[in-house]
Amino acid sequence: MRKVNVILVFTIEVILFFISINSIQSKTIIVPDEFSSIQSAINSASAHDTVLVKPGSYHEYLIMKDSVVLMSEGEDDGNWNRAIVTKIHSEGLRDSVGGVPPVINSANGAVIDGFEITGMDTVNHHLPGHSHAVQNRGTSSTIMNCIVHDNGSTGIGSHEKDGRASTPTIIHNKVYRNFGIGIGFNHFSKGVASDNVVYENREVGIGIQNGAAPLVENNIVYRNGWNGISAREGSKPIIRSNEVYSNGIDRTGNEMPEGSGAGIGADSTGWLVKPEDSKGPMIIDKNIVYDNPSGGIMTRINALTIIENNKIYNNGNFQVAVNDSSQSAIHSNLIYLEDGSNYNGGGVVVIRGSSANVFENNISNVDLAGVMIGVDGHSNIYNNDINSCKQVAIRADSTALPIEIYNNRIKNNQALGILINATTSDIHHNLLVNNASGGISCDTSSMSHIYNNTIVSNADTSGRGIFASGSFSKVVNNIVYGYTLGIFKDRNLFIDYNCTFNNNGYNGPPGTGGQNAIIANPEFVDFDNDDFHLQAISPCINTGAPDPFYDDPDSSRADIGCYPYSIIGGVNDNSEDLSFIQIYPSVTSDLLTIKLINKDNQNDKINLYIYNVLGNKVDEVLMNNNQIVYNTSKISPGLYFLKFNSKHYNKSLKFIRM
Repeated sequence: MRKVNVILVFTIEVILFFISINSIQSKTIIVPDEFSSIQSAINSASAHDTVLVKPGSYHEYLIMKDSVVLMSEGEDDGNWNRAIVTKIHSEGLRDSVGGVPPVINSANGAVIDGFEITGMDTVNHHLPGHSHAVQNRGTSSTIMNCIVHDNGSTGIGSHEKDGRASTPTIIHNKVYRNFGIGIGFNHFSKGVASDNVVYENREVGIGIQNGAAPLVENNIVYRNGWNGISAREGSKPIIRSNEVYSNGIDRTGNEMPEGSGAGIGADSTGWLVKPEDSKGPMIIDKNIVYDNPSGGIMTRINALTIIENNKIYNNGNFQVAVNDSSQSAIHSNLIYLEDGSNYNGGGVVVIRGSSANVFENNISNVDLAGVMIGVDGHSNIYNNDINSCKQVAIRADSTALPIEIYNNRIKNNQALGILINATTSDIHHNLLVNNASGGISCDTSSMSHIYNNTIVSNADTSGRGIFASGSFSKVVNNIVYGYTLGIFKDRNLFIDYNCTFNNNGYNGPPGTGGQNAIIANPEFVDFDNDDFHLQAISPCINTGAPDPFYDDPDSSRADIGCYPYSIIGGVNDNSEDLSFIQIYPSVTSDLLTIKLINKDNQNDKINLYIYNVLGNKVDEVLMNNNQIVYNTSKISPGLYFLKFNSKHYNKSLKFIRM
């Protein structure tokens, strides 16, 4: 033990010795006391030297050296007071070949701290090789406490070059009114942009493209001409904890490009730009996004995104939009319009061949719809609270694939709770309360399976609890309470095992929700306080459809309504994800792999039952190995439930056959 301690002490002493030697060797060069220009001081500096610049105006452009610190003189109060009085500007200056150089061309390990950087002449910043005002092209430096403004290109830019990485650290800068982008990450650059204020740049506040993957965190981004923060062309940044507002105001008067004008934009972030790179999503997390006239967060053209934990409100047109074959997970966001907002935007929109899982969001007071799926879009919508929307809570219109809507709490919306047009849908275990025009409506061209929902009105509402049309639809195990019409059907669809009570009128043989329906008080726990769980005396317990497809989570016969009596708490689905089993791909046109992982009771034989969207069993398989491959070509395209039955398990997963 003593020997180890001696070695440790010796090692520390050696480290301290070399640190001391290094500090002795490094020097501080003062401008203009020792050199009249900053560049001449940099030229004389060695690695780890500091060029300290006194207040003044310096008309020059700079080429940094590796690991040299360039710093303005003075103390900081957090308000860029050093930068305000120490200016580097390059109006009219040209490099040796007559081109417009960067104001500062950085170097590896260099630090640029506390300057006003401005005056770079205008260049075509869309051409390869163009200059940025502060440039990291194949270099990685730190830019901090600077004011970068009114330059004829991007304010602070970074690029990989000739295989050399660019990983800048851009901290606490004020970047505004630059001709192109405020802060740009391009061509596989990484790095960090944190605690910057970025505003009134002609195009994008913070732009990421061509495979770049930076962390963009804790910035304030506002009043930029196109988007506030934008990622495209295979980039995969993390956009976290930024405040993004009032973007999409083009100060030049020129027409903005298509897809511009949002607070945060993702455009083709799913591309794989170079073969050795890995494909991954853009992560948009914990941002505050508001008052952007063209929209809050928009993804388009095959973008891959995860949109989570954001506060998105008071944006025009939409709060979140997924367009043009994009894919997204949208969860745990707070989405709303304030009373008196200048905009009438919708909530979440998924259209034009895009797909999204929309879950665990709180959506309120938006216009058009809380969640809208249409124009060949696809979505699973679950575990959301959607309240007080000015029109429909959830709307699906002309989707390409079946959609599933489950476990949502949908209350006090000014039109319908759920509206389905020309769409195959599976709608189950939702709680719908006091939606003014009715609960669920599905048109003639839709095929809908509506089961185990609780649809209640305890206010002065009108309309139908459920309106169902289409001969192939099914309405089973629902509670409908307090509407003008309980269940109204058009055409010869299947309706049974529902509970209708206290409705002014109803339809469906024999006028109560089916041949096996219940006309009785469902006996909620506390109707007046919106607790719609079932009391032990409820006639809805164990009286739902006897088909095992509908069984409660404890494998007993289905209860009627969204809350099985055995479940205490929120809305629950009787088909939950499993940790011991995987299926992939979840969307397939041919083969589906089913794999057991980390499963106890490995000797169990598991029966697999495949049900279609209407709850009809279409196939069954005995699984006695840890993995099988199921050929889906024997079943028609659509949404399917893969249910598992063994001695220890009775659960289900979902997949789509294309």
